[in-house]
Amino acid sequence: MADVATDTEAGVARNNLDDSAPLLHMSPSQADIEIIKRDTRDPYFAVALKEFRWMSSSTFWTALALLLQSFIPFINAVSMGHLGATELAAMTLSTTCYGVVALAPSIGMMGAMETFCSNAYTASRDKTMVGVHFQR
Repeated sequence: MADVATDTEAGVARNNLDDSAPLLHMSPSQADIEIIKRDTRDPYFAVALKEFRWMSSSTFWTALALLLQSFIPFINAVSMGHLGATELAAMTLSTTCYGVVALAPSIGMMGAMETFCSNAYTASRDKTMVGVHFQR
């Protein structure tokens, strides 16, 4: 009996898990959660349609504002095009310079600060440090 090594002595760990059991717990889809949460027997398509209606009605004004905001350079280009080719070229060059010099760096900085400050808020005990990062 002393000659036979046990599994743990030989370095083999024995698990009580079944080989057919999944390694990761499978979570239900968002639609299944909504069905469970509302305690309804509606099919997936009906729940998805309700969610789509809610999302489209709540984001309509934001989408409209972004669409109208993107029309401003288009309207400027059309009105400058009526004046002449030289004026249109000057307006296009100024819009490009504005986008490269001012707009792209500011959007990049806002994206970086969004990530950095959300991490600083969740990782620190002192929540006022987010304001310090914004001021820098």
